[in-house]
Amino acid sequence: MLKQALIDANEAILTDQRLHPERADMGTTVVVLTFRRQDDHPWCAHVGDSRLYRLRGHQLEQITEDHTWIARAIREGELTPAQSRSHPWRHVLSQCLGREDLAQIDVQPIEVQVGDRLLMCSDGLTEELSDHLIASHLKSIRACEAAATALINSAKERGGRDNITVIIVNPMPPSAGTL
Repeated sequence: MLKQALIDANEAILTDQRLHPERADMGTTVVVLTFRRQDDHPWCAHVGDSRLYRLRGHQLEQITEDHTWIARAIREGELTPAQSRSHPWRHVLSQCLGREDLAQIDVQPIEVQVGDRLLMCSDGLTEELSDHLIASHLKSIRACEAAATALINSAKERGGRDNITVIIVNPMPPSAGTL
């Protein structure tokens, strides 16, 4: 279902590009999360460098893997994460919606436990804030809307050079059992 939704979104962007040549180079990244009653866990799909993180206790974990030149170079040992932060190709996408050659849509189940928080965000957030600072905001501000606002404001204060999108989900109330 999620994969087909992203295939359909890609086709809609391609159609718009054909109808409006001035938008021929238009593209976007995406991360989506769905909860279905018949599943015992949420599902995530993503393309590009928008990300899903899970905060569990004090540990922030990046769940999705970026579809970028840099992520591939780190994976293959060509660059270290420290080198990647200032590399001129750090924003080069290997996949995004709005391409005829869309080849990779990652779909995966997400294991969640009571107390976990999920963060979906664009690279406008992660380019400005370290994982440590993101985790600090998520741990200290329990209300999702207030935490999202604080993260966005913090990214803006540090430069805010790109669009900053943040969605925070508390997938299980404290009284729920483990999914």
